[in-house]
Formats: sequence, C-alpha cells, structure tokens
Amino acid sequence: MGSCIAFHSYKGGTGKTTLSTNIAVLLAKKGYNVTLIDLDVYAPSLFSYFAGKISKLPNKWLNDYLLGSCQIDDFLIDITSTIRNHDINKEIAGKLHVGFSSPSTEYIIKMDQLQTIKAKAISRFVSLKDQLIIDKSADYVIFDTSPGLRFFAINAIAITDIVLLVLKMGDMDIAGTRTIVTDIIEPFRTEGTDAFLLLNRVKGYCIPDVLTTIVDNDNENNPHRHLTMVPDPEQINMSDLEKYLKEETTLDLLRSVPCYCDIQFSKREFLTSLTYPNHPFTAEMNNIIIGLENKINEKSRQ
Repeated sequence: MGSCIAFHSYKGGTGKTTLSTNIAVLLAKKGYNVTLIDLDVYAPSLFSYFAGKISKLPNKWLNDYLLGSCQIDDFLIDITSTIRNHDINKEIAGKLHVGFSSPSTEYIIKMDQLQTIKAKAISRFVSLKDQLIIDKSADYVIFDTSPGLRFFAINAIAITDIVLLVLKMGDMDIAGTRTIVTDIIEPFRTEGTDAFLLLNRVKGYCIPDVLTTIVDNDNENNPHRHLTMVPDPEQINMSDLEKYLKEETTLDLLRSVPCYCDIQFSKREFLTSLTYPNHPFTAEMNNIIIGLENKINEKSRQ
C-alpha cells in the first residue's frame, strides 16, 4: 500500500517545492513509483521548473481534474525519461509522474472561485489520492501544497499519512508553524495523520561553522604562520534547537537542511540531486528519505 506525503508551510519562500521535487526524483531513482502533485493552485510554480524539459505543454491540468473536466490520465505526465536524462549515472529505476497546476491567471481565478463547487472538487481530490495509490500503484503520492490556511492545503493534510512542515529559523516561521499545528494538524492526528518539521536553510554551509582568525604566536612579522580556530558565538547547537522547536510547535524535527546558496539561486534546483549526486544537499535529501521510510515503517507496525 502506498503512502501519501504532504509538504506544507505557513508561508512561502521556505524551499518547500525544492525539497519536495528533489525527494520525489530521488525516490524514483531508488525504484519507487512516485506521483508528484503541484497543489499550490493559487501560485503554482512547479511547471516553470520543468519548462523546456518536457516535450510539450500539458493538454490538461490538475485544475481541470478538480473542476470535473478531465480524468487522472489526462493531466498526469510521465517525466521519468526527462529526469533520467539529467541523472549522470542513468540509474532511475522507478517512475515519476507529475500533475501540474496551471500558471494561467484564468485558472487561478477559477480556483479561487470554487466556493460554489467545493463539495464536488474535494470529492474528486480525495478520489485522486485513492486512485493513484490503488489503481495506479503509486508507492508515494507527494503533494506540494499552497502555504498557509488554504482550502486544498487543509484537505491535503486531512488525507495524507505524513505532513512535513517546512520552515526556516525565524520568529514568524515558528509562530506560523505553531498556528498550522494547532488549527490543522491536531484535529487530524486522531485520524492517523503524523506531522514532522523540516528545518530548511539552516546556517552551516554558506556561513562557516567557525570563524578563522589569523594569530601570530611567535612572530608579529609572519601573521600567517599559525592559525587559531575561534568558535562562532552564534553557532547553532542542534540538540538545543530541536528541543526549542519541540516546545514551540509540539512536533519532532525530522531533519535540518543547511543553507546551500548554490542550490537556492539555481534555476533548476529541483534537479540538483540528479545532476550533483555527490553534493552535500543530495546527501541531506537521502537522509530525509531514510527518515520518511522509517516513519512509514513505524506506522505500518502500529
């Protein structure tokens, strides 16, 4: 039986889409049948990541499916060959299908006017998850949600097995995440939804963990002779940080991902894990996958 994972955040700019797409392609690389759904119907960005990398525009979008004007097979695109072309080792053993939300203003306005057809749309949405896992044999269905307290994001959380709340270190992100937990996560925990934190862009890569101070211990005229490493007073103690986040949000930290500027400012950051398999970012994505697999195995034993 497949698992459904939702990547969610209180606000935009946390790196949620970068994390969800890299994890989706690495899961496919490991041999899983994966479906990635862009559920940010109000500000979709996933298609722009793939623009120029797929052979043609989608004939239909997730929006069409939710509006009742197409079926699942009409909007899902098999992009396995696309990601295989970007894998320097050509080791994609599974499958990756993607369902894009339309970036068209017309579609976005339509989705914001769903008040009159919400019941029909949510019925189709719940059916989408079931059909992907049962009929399409998806091992993983991954929802990249709209940030905040939006209609489809809330319903995605309601039907997922594990919610990963992505946040950056800051008062607004932490307070907002606490709101998401209180208002959305807690009511669904009794239905079997688990939630964990993914702390993203943590200091530790772009900014060194230590400051290097040149000190002359023997000769003032040769200051480069000896180097003394002085601890950074702002260096993060991850053990204390995990405890603090637990106290503030009630959720456990699944993983913290250092800030990688070379990833953050890349136009195609969703392919980093394939293009640069030895990059430390890729190692972090694989660690998240291991954590997910462990949590899913724990749920199955309960």
